[in-house]
Amino acid sequence: MSGYVTNNQEGMSGIVGPGANFQRFTTTGSTQTWTKPTGVTLIYMELIGGGGGGGGGSSDNKSQSGGGGGGAFQWGIYDAAYIPATLTVSVGAGGAAAAANNNGNSGSYSYVEGTNSGTESNFHLRVYGGAGGAKSQGDMAGGGGGGGGGTASAGTASSTGTGANGGQPRISGAPHAGSGHSGEPNVVAGGGGCGGNTGNEFPGGSAEYGGGGGGGGASDDNDHGGDGGSSIHGAGGGGGSSRNTGGRGGTGGVWGNYTPGQGGAGGAQGGNNAGADGKSRLFGCGDGGGGTSSGNSVVGGNGGIPGGGGGGERGAGARGEVRIWAW
Repeated sequence: MSGYVTNNQEGMSGIVGPGANFQRFTTTGSTQTWTKPTGVTLIYMELIGGGGGGGGGSSDNKSQSGGGGGGAFQWGIYDAAYIPATLTVSVGAGGAAAAANNNGNSGSYSYVEGTNSGTESNFHLRVYGGAGGAKSQGDMAGGGGGGGGGTASAGTASSTGTGANGGQPRISGAPHAGSGHSGEPNVVAGGGGCGGNTGNEFPGGSAEYGGGGGGGGASDDNDHGGDGGSSIHGAGGGGGSSRNTGGRGGTGGVWGNYTPGQGGAGGAQGGNNAGADGKSRLFGCGDGGGGTSSGNSVVGGNGGIPGGGGGGERGAGARGEVRIWAW
């Protein structure tokens, strides 16, 4: 197998070719340096933003918080002659786990940039993270899901029962968060899915290159948390959590699909059950973590690496990643 691989299957992301130089960047909190290898002619990059964290439950031991949005995926292939000799690389951090009764923390953007000498333009490539889900809004009022990151802007954080908008790009007048109970999918390549509203099983919106939106938290005692939105190329959003033992937690969204759910399992109905972590992948993107069922004595699943959104009830968002092939 050689050449540019287009199948969106696990282990098939990126470039596979004889003699390719490959570097993976995973460290957050500080910039790193990539040096162009001697004699290469083509350079291919993949960037994933950090996932948003799930919201925290209320102090009365009710959960019902929204899931965090997934990080977006960005790629580019370039003539090596026009790429600077060194590039600065920054990996977006995931949204840290929220404290109880607090909104989820948003994921950060990842970027690669460098300065060219002479008349060539400087190089810059960036991708954005998913937003945090909202905390419980009180008795019989859950939190909305965070918006998935986009290739042009970050997802919007939710702080109410309404799901938040996904990151840009987005067609003016297209469906947006709050226009329906379920998070709207983003109809534009690169835009993030909207978070789901609070209620019964209102999922986050799915996306193509943007991250999936977080699922909405449940509102009534027997309501279920919403599933996280999925993404064809980006990371999945976290599932929302349920309020009581009569409901289950939402399942996290999955990478490589457009149907919400199918990622980290939500907490099972009938008890205080934690959400499962989203699946991590060496290539491709991570899945969203599952939301909890019932009270805040357990926590939502963490997002899968890279970019997965955390499940409702304090699930942490996953860090992003930068991958560079040169040959």
